[in-house]
Amino acid sequence: MVKPATVRINAEPKRATGQRRRYTKTKFGCRTCKIRKVRCDETWPTCNNCKRTGRECDGVGQPVMKEPNSVTFIQPLTLSHFQPSRISNLDHGEQQCMEAFRHRLVYCIMEDVGRPSLKGLMLQAAYEEPALLKAVIAFSVLCDAYDEAKKAMTVWDPKATEVSEDVQLAILNYRACIHKMQNMIPNDGRSTNVILLCTIVCICFELLMRNPEMALCHLDNSLQILNSNADSIDQDLALAFTRLDLQVSVFLGLRSPLIALNITELANFSLKQVSKDPESELANLMGSVFTFLRLKADDYRYRVPGSIPLDLLLEVKLLEDKLHQFRKQYLTTGSNRDWLSPTGEAHLRVKCLTGIILLATSLYSEEAIYDQFTCDFLAIVDSASEILSQLPLSPISDRDGPRQHVEFPLDMAVIHPLYITASKCRSSLIRRRAIKLLLMAPSLEGSWNAMAYAKIAERLMQLEEACLEEPQPTD
Repeated sequence: MVKPATVRINAEPKRATGQRRRYTKTKFGCRTCKIRKVRCDETWPTCNNCKRTGRECDGVGQPVMKEPNSVTFIQPLTLSHFQPSRISNLDHGEQQCMEAFRHRLVYCIMEDVGRPSLKGLMLQAAYEEPALLKAVIAFSVLCDAYDEAKKAMTVWDPKATEVSEDVQLAILNYRACIHKMQNMIPNDGRSTNVILLCTIVCICFELLMRNPEMALCHLDNSLQILNSNADSIDQDLALAFTRLDLQVSVFLGLRSPLIALNITELANFSLKQVSKDPESELANLMGSVFTFLRLKADDYRYRVPGSIPLDLLLEVKLLEDKLHQFRKQYLTTGSNRDWLSPTGEAHLRVKCLTGIILLATSLYSEEAIYDQFTCDFLAIVDSASEILSQLPLSPISDRDGPRQHVEFPLDMAVIHPLYITASKCRSSLIRRRAIKLLLMAPSLEGSWNAMAYAKIAERLMQLEEACLEEPQPTD
């Protein structure tokens, strides 16, 4: 008896012999495979599909074709697009240093709100350039040694005769970085940018090692490179060195900025009506402010009493007008700054108000002149409080409460303005708030020590208030 054939109602028909598999798109495949609607295997320089069928392959997409050793100096999309061939074999310790450096980029040396391209540039070069990798390892290990010293409540003296193994490892990698930098020939824009990136980390390393003179030497050499290769330097990197030049004038006393607008350029300087980069404009203005303070104003305020030349008064008026114009355009209610983050606005406000106060009091030694800036001092304290609230707390604490994470920022811009507020403002409440914020600030900012300046301001306030309580002599 013949059995009836079984009917498969829901069975799918078999694919005909030679029928092509379902096409799945690839992100970086060649155009030939995309036109043929076949999956490209993304091999370089020609894919195997085109080679096997004798077709001409136009190559894979740009992210895969990119030469692995090149530093593009544009903002990368993600670290997964980096292809570091030179230093791809990192050991566990080096990987930990890279992770620590990535964290410190957010809150420390590249503290530049609204400018992530420089952070991406630094990270990309650190993954691809051996010289910068050595600098990164040296700085990260030294930061860890500094943290451990603070946790153990010991004196931080990296130049002592007997230092820890971490400090020795940091110095060893730092020497290797210097050696690799010396062997680099800055014959193109890429090499020059890499050298300048290494120098930024070296400056931070020397400041943390308590060598401000060597840090200043690094900066001066970098500024010479910047002036002679201005066309090939990345713009974000150039701005970073402009700001470092300005910060040295604040940190190291009587030095004037080497990159600043002269009086003619300042007179012709006009703020852009629509600018997404007010940081650059403010950096130019503040450079001119500190050039005036260091080269001209200090002589008449402290050393040559008497009449002030008219040209100095006109220059002060010009600088004040430029800063007030900047404040009106970017920092007043109703100004078009929707794209600016609250923290970014706080950074600009602290710097701008500090410049206005320093200018207005630059030619006069009377302390009572600061009384007219009480509202500005209050705004500085409020903005600094907002900036410091964004930092993670450290497990280290003392009698004054929890401190911020022990880090090494170069551009927090809070210690100097808060110290000016705590020492010059005559409002007791505002002064005490400024001192409290100094105690919460990161321990180091450039060569400034927040704890030391907080204690100085506190003692100064105690002496002044004690004098006010004493009976005053009468005639």
